[in-house]
Amino acid sequence: PAVPAASPSAKSAAVPAPAPTAKVAEAKPAITAPADAKAPADAKADAKAKAVDAEAVVAKAGELKTADVKTADVKAADVKLRAPAPNEAKGVEAKGADTKGAEAKMAEAKTAEKPVAPAVTSSTTPNPTMPAAAATTVAQAAAPPAAPAMASKAPANEQVRTSMKIQNIKSPGGIQAWLVEEHSVPLLALRFAFDGGNTQDPVDKQGLANFMSAMLDEGAGEYDHTHFQERMEELAFKMSFEDARDAFYGSFETLSANRDASLDMLRLALTKPRFEGEAVERIKQQLLASLAFAGKSPDKIAGKTWNETAFAGHPYGRQANGTPESVGSITRDDLESFRRRNFARDNLHVVAVGDITAAQLNELLDKVFGDLTPKAELTPVAKVVPSATEKLKIVEMDVPQSVVQFGM
Repeated sequence: PAVPAASPSAKSAAVPAPAPTAKVAEAKPAITAPADAKAPADAKADAKAKAVDAEAVVAKAGELKTADVKTADVKAADVKLRAPAPNEAKGVEAKGADTKGAEAKMAEAKTAEKPVAPAVTSSTTPNPTMPAAAATTVAQAAAPPAAPAMASKAPANEQVRTSMKIQNIKSPGGIQAWLVEEHSVPLLALRFAFDGGNTQDPVDKQGLANFMSAMLDEGAGEYDHTHFQERMEELAFKMSFEDARDAFYGSFETLSANRDASLDMLRLALTKPRFEGEAVERIKQQLLASLAFAGKSPDKIAGKTWNETAFAGHPYGRQANGTPESVGSITRDDLESFRRRNFARDNLHVVAVGDITAAQLNELLDKVFGDLTPKAELTPVAKVVPSATEKLKIVEMDVPQSVVQFGM
């Protein structure tokens, strides 16, 4: 059916009439009919006319130059036109658009009576010269993209700090520990330390504490070296030791399912190490090889020289890893003597984190550490500050690079 011709006022519309071959006169602007307006006699014909009108808008809009849109930050590819949907709102809202410039452009175009690109307006009042679908799409394209909402989130360490609860635990046997319960992961981690460290090495046995740190997983109780290592792999727990100037540290991690059996292996390592002759000799050779390598390292020699110069006559000035002579003289009895004097309940500090309750930790502390000597036999270490008689010391080496170490 033919569509009634547009009124003369349609001359100023933003989009010209469709080509004659469409046999459809220029569509009237899609505006809201007055409340008392009568419905079209033929609803199907009216709907088809609107659809043809929308196709004409789409075809013409594709020919418009993007420069006329005057929106520098919107690419033409981003402009997507769509046919008007039923009950689609006729209002146009363009947030952040430059309304003054747009209105000036519209006025200039009307004066020249030339077709122009649809203008963008910030008003919610419909533009009677522009189909609602085109106006809505252009307004959406012109509006700057909304910034993504940034959720306020405290740093991870801040969250941990505010939610962590540290419990002070004291076992029936008097062993103290700090506990942080975390049952979301089936793991238990222990960190513990004995006061003393390598300052407790005898003068002629420098490197003894370092030697000890390498021997505690070399067999204990009923397990020799091979079976001890196999048991560690079977239970999938980790255990390591390290000496420092003023403390001897231990680290232990186990799955909750193997907790009791794994902790029993730790107990044996601390209270019943075997220190077998074959293992002692093997570890000794490894340590001597390490010392030989360090003797050719500028970094190691610089550190050694600095300690000897800054802390002359003090245990801090001794060599923590020992010398070839001192390490070569260490025996099984020296290792056992160091263990008995330094590993005690009164100089022990324990931290437990993971899948364990306070009641369970109370029981385990006495099982693991309860057989240790009640009181340590530590040699007092005087307080000291660096005090070198020589302000500069140079060690000549046949190496291509120099190393400098200093302190204040």
